[in-house]
Amino acid sequence: TLANAIANGMHLHYVSRENYKQKNTEVFKRDLTNIFGEHYLIPEGGNNKEGILGCTEILKPDWNYDFIFCACGTAATFSGILASCKPNQKLIGINVLKGENSLLTDVDVNMQQIFPQQKFIVVGNEGIEKNEIDTNCITNKYCFNGYAKLDKELIDFKNKFEMEYKIPLDYIYTSKLFYAVFDLLLKNKILPKTKILIIHCGGLQSNKGFEKRYKLNWY
Repeated sequence: TLANAIANGMHLHYVSRENYKQKNTEVFKRDLTNIFGEHYLIPEGGNNKEGILGCTEILKPDWNYDFIFCACGTAATFSGILASCKPNQKLIGINVLKGENSLLTDVDVNMQQIFPQQKFIVVGNEGIEKNEIDTNCITNKYCFNGYAKLDKELIDFKNKFEMEYKIPLDYIYTSKLFYAVFDLLLKNKILPKTKILIIHCGGLQSNKGFEKRYKLNWY
């Protein structure tokens, strides 16, 4: 991703992992101002009001899907889609991060701040565990080994899926997303004739770096 950015004329300013952990603090933001002057800061994942409002435009008014699935990193995309869902539509977020499902809190804060006149209900893993995905939910069940980690089962699924459907996936987000949908179908947690929309968020430019990092045979 960074190599492509540089090739397209972007100038990168590198920070340490320790500094990046402080990205939401006022000290970090003040340091950016000292270095670059006045600027517009785009947060990780585009997770701010403008990013979320932009994601409200993903769904078209005449789309009548029963279930909508999307991958979640910061849940900005999830939040935007949630705001534009119809009452009878259910949104299922597939968390690609390993660990506690803190995204629910982030979504709740975002929705209260940006859409204070609307009421939203989102649950965690219980929406999947209880076979009750008639409620909007974000699940951790398909995070595998964590963000950008190697998992043979997931790679095997990616290869088989791409061979059969001719739709390329990335290793970090959409492989987990499509795996989750297929798994739910196999377990009959989604009824036949249900209309499903899967949001493919791209990210294909990262595949080459992933394959190089893990020295995959087809790299």
